[in-house]
Amino acid sequence: MFEEAPGPPDSEQSEDSPRDTVADARNVTPTNVAAGARSEEAPSLSLREQEVLHLVAQGWATTRIAAELGISRHTVRNHVRNLRHKLNASTKLTAVVTAIRLGILDIED
Repeated sequence: MFEEAPGPPDSEQSEDSPRDTVADARNVTPTNVAAGARSEEAPSLSLREQEVLHLVAQGWATTRIAAELGISRHTVRNHVRNLRHKLNASTKLTAVVTAIRLGILDIED
């Protein structure tokens, strides 16, 4: 129906790209979310990882999270990467959905 506007070259596209987040949101289903979890047992997350996860779930950008927590954007990206690894998630969105499913994250917070 609509043609997608060309985006930046791959080398310029970050993991925080809104285009990627929207595309990933369209692909989240109960089946692939369940497949993303390593087991029914919740992984152990550090306090800082829990803080970052909570802010990511609220839709905060990396820069805003960094400013709020007084850490660098690079450190935020490291926490997000660790969260994705621990939750066996390919995207931030899938990590949030998996954390909710495993009871790590309460969306009422």
